Parts: sequence; C-alpha cells; structure tokens
Amino acid sequence: HQDHGFRPHTEAIASADSLHRVSVVYRVTEGPRYRVGEVRVHGTDTVDPRLVTRELLLERDDVYSRTRVQRSQERLYETGLFKQVQVSSRFDSVAARVAFDLRVAERRRRWLDAGVGSGTAERFRFETEWGARNLFNRGLQNAVAGRLSFYGNGRFQRARLEYTLREPWLF
Repeated sequence: HQDHGFRPHTEAIASADSLHRVSVVYRVTEGPRYRVGEVRVHGTDTVDPRLVTRELLLERDDVYSRTRVQRSQERLYETGLFKQVQVSSRFDSVAARVAFDLRVAERRRRWLDAGVGSGTAERFRFETEWGARNLFNRGLQNAVAGRLSFYGNGRFQRARLEYTLREPWLF
C-alpha cells in the first residue's frame, strides 16, 4: 500500500478484566492517499542542488511511493558525489502531503590512490590513480590511472596509462 500512497491508520483498544487479563485489539484501516509535497535539499556546498534534484524520482503532486524514495537515495549514492544521503519524511495528515528534507554530505572533489603489489606474472607492480569529481559543477567525473610492472630480475615488463571521463546524464 505504501507504494501507492496509502499509509495505514491504526487504532488500539485495550481492556482489562477482574483477573487482570488484558486484551488488546488493533484496528488497521486504509488511510488517505498521500502526495509528494515540498522537497528541501541541505548540505550542498560545492555541488549544484540541481544535480541532487535530477536524481530524485519524487515530483511535486506525485503519489507517494516508499520504493521511489529508496531508489532516489540509491541514485544519489551512485553519482559518486556524496558520502552520505539522508532522507527525512514529514507527513501532513490534514493535507495528505509528504514533505522531504534531503541532507547530503559531499565527498572530496579530488582523490589520489596508490598501490604496490607482487604476483607470479608481474613480480613488482606499481599503480596510481588521480581523479576529480563534479567537473565544471556538472557532475562529470574524470580519472587518470597508471600501472607499471617489472619482471623478477628488475627488467621493465609493461606500462599502461588510461583516462576516463564519466558523464552520468549524456542524454
């Protein structure tokens, strides 16, 4: 029911008899159909709030869907721009509206990774990667990665350099 906008209305009635036995009866009925109200975004320091709202599957006046809220949160994590995404819902039972407060914590814009390894095919291996997120404040991500390996006797084996540019919303 919550994927179709309905929230249950629950009533509990308790009664006790002379032997101190308690009976509790729950009555659950279908409540009103809720619609999406206001969506507020907090925590965007360097990321344009439009990059957050484009990932949301919640449009004003749409029927509330719990699954769409969870999928929106997943989509925000998948952008790679945020290390934390928290969605808070406020239900207004009089207007049958759900307002959302969306709090995000941005990841660092740049990163540097390095690694050293050894194996049977590559006796010594060195790897590094440098990248940047949210290029031109459009959500673009780029990375330059390199790999260098040597045989067991110290002779050069192979090298690889690659560049990646990721555009999450090409079309």
